[in-house]
Amino acid sequence: MIPGILLNSFNSYSLEESEKISLMNRTDTKYVVPEAWISVFLSEICGKYRILQIHDKRVFLYHTTYLDTNEFDFFKMHVTG
Repeated sequence: MIPGILLNSFNSYSLEESEKISLMNRTDTKYVVPEAWISVFLSEICGKYRILQIHDKRVFLYHTTYLDTNEFDFFKMHVTG
């Protein structure tokens, strides 16, 4: 779990502000790191990123369904081109 005090050190932005941002030209980057690295990682990026805050909440549930074959063919094609 991410320490709340660490998330509170990030500057925030609201949904209203996000509506003004062009999200069509964006890059989403996802990282998989050991849980032990999270505090250090978040401390390093704190001044470079802001965190979405809605009604005093900064942590939200996220669920995605990825459709692929049992052999992960679509993932492999994506990675290898």
